Amino acid sequence: MLRCLVMAWLVESCVAVLPSRSFYLAADERSETAIAVLTRGYEDLAHYDQFIARGQALAAMPWAQKVDHLIYHQGDITPSQQEHLRLATKLRMEFINITQAFNEGWQRTYKENPNATWVEKCPSKSGNHFGFSYRTVSDWWSRQFLSDPTLLKYKYMLRIDEDATVTESEEAKQWTLPNGSTHYASRWNTACNDRGGDAVAVTRGLNELLFGAGEHVVFCSPFTEVSWVNLEWARSSLELTRMMADVDLSGCVYANRWGDLPLWGAFLNKLQEPMVELELPYKVNNPKARHLHDDQEVGGELQVGSYRWYSDWSGRLMQRGRQLQR
Repeated sequence: MLRCLVMAWLVESCVAVLPSRSFYLAADERSETAIAVLTRGYEDLAHYDQFIARGQALAAMPWAQKVDHLIYHQGDITPSQQEHLRLATKLRMEFINITQAFNEGWQRTYKENPNATWVEKCPSKSGNHFGFSYRTVSDWWSRQFLSDPTLLKYKYMLRIDEDATVTESEEAKQWTLPNGSTHYASRWNTACNDRGGDAVAVTRGLNELLFGAGEHVVFCSPFTEVSWVNLEWARSSLELTRMMADVDLSGCVYANRWGDLPLWGAFLNKLQEPMVELELPYKVNNPKARHLHDDQEVGGELQVGSYRWYSDWSGRLMQRGRQLQR
């Protein structure tokens, strides 16, 4: 049986009602914190190896055993696969189908949305280099997740992407979840946005929309693949809500490919939030695990601030490695 709810910002969430088992989530058993991931489904169970490695690494962490695990997907992880993944990782997982977010993403481009306000500010980047599935993921993690009915039951969220694996280290095991006074924490791109959002092809118009015409604001952005969000803070911030609504109305996430990394960097800078380091040891591996169902072009590149990004993500991993060694 599926239970579907429609919330603000046109997000529909369908949650499978599963048999009662000790590692399924019950309403009165939820923790304050959820560890969340937006992942893809595969026909072959063998292709879940990275997802399982991520889960098994978390299962070895005392702090991760005490919280719930939310698995967002496009409706392509079957009930039998969900059971397999629960048993393989020994984690309390709830699988949440957000197909609607992917189906409706194209409606937010300024070509289809008559209310879009930023037509001339963020020119469309066509082609399949970063397709609609990728852009939907960016839209989800930049704002839509806050209105998910399941996540509304939690105070805090730790996002850990499918290709991010916590290291098997004593430091990772001794790590503790941030407290309520931390609004946002992550690793940070310390090179920052040194040319301003409006000078970069995939964030053109972002600086002007959020900071004003003629403003050249240099801001640092978090590496969002592993990030902590105080959900109560985020939901209660009227300024954050306004910025997210402006971004949605602009249509630029889908038209120009604004990503959740620069968006959160701009949001946090505008709110004068400190750059808090998460300090959780992890590694990013298996570049092909990225959620790019309709992105066939591999090997292309584009410039984002001081970083050169590749569609297969290997360049990102290589350059970040050099940064962390300094």
